Amino acid sequence: MSSPVPAAVASASALSARGLRYQVTGRSILDDLDLEVPPGTSVAITGPSGCGKSSLLNCLAGITLPAAGTITVAGHDITTASPSRRAALRLAHIGMVYQFGELIPELTALENVALPGLMSPARPHEVYVRAEELLGELGLAGLRTSPTATLSGGERQRLAVARALIGSPDVVLADEPTGALDGKATQAVAELLFALPAQRRCALVVVTHAPAVAERGDTVLILADGKLESVR
Repeated sequence: MSSPVPAAVASASALSARGLRYQVTGRSILDDLDLEVPPGTSVAITGPSGCGKSSLLNCLAGITLPAAGTITVAGHDITTASPSRRAALRLAHIGMVYQFGELIPELTALENVALPGLMSPARPHEVYVRAEELLGELGLAGLRTSPTATLSGGERQRLAVARALIGSPDVVLADEPTGALDGKATQAVAELLFALPAQRRCALVVVTHAPAVAERGDTVLILADGKLESVR
């Protein structure tokens, strides 16, 4: 069983990173990096392949620990937490959307959305009711019993967004969420993602190579030489 989530400390940001440093095989990936994302706002991060965008998201999610620095999510310090505590914080406060969805093809759309909630303290019945609601809100109600393997790329990504929202997260992190989609599906998924902060008062961080996706962010940053630089 996951460790209980500790009481939050005061924070004006849903997501805060201060002084992050991270290296891989002696190469500096993140170098004294700072990031603040208040509730209800979005940040798009661009940069060339290999510059460390995915490494940054993994640090922000508590999947990878930085060599130095502090990360707080909804006021909780995840950099000093144990692995089990980080997993509990991630489940309670963070929703993740990956480039290829990372869904389980043998499960139905409803089962995929409900899965993270079933690992939480919530009652299973309540989780499935919430999953049904999310499928309806995201225009996927007609696919609730469909095996995930039969869905289109755009449908799978919308399903991945629904799964990320099952725990009503304070922060949504999306790693190249439109990278495998065609133009029409890209615009649909981007519109859905960047509407979330206003609709749900969450913070959104999207890593993307696509200028048309990045320009939707309230703030646009580029990761270069281990630091985030403002584009807009």
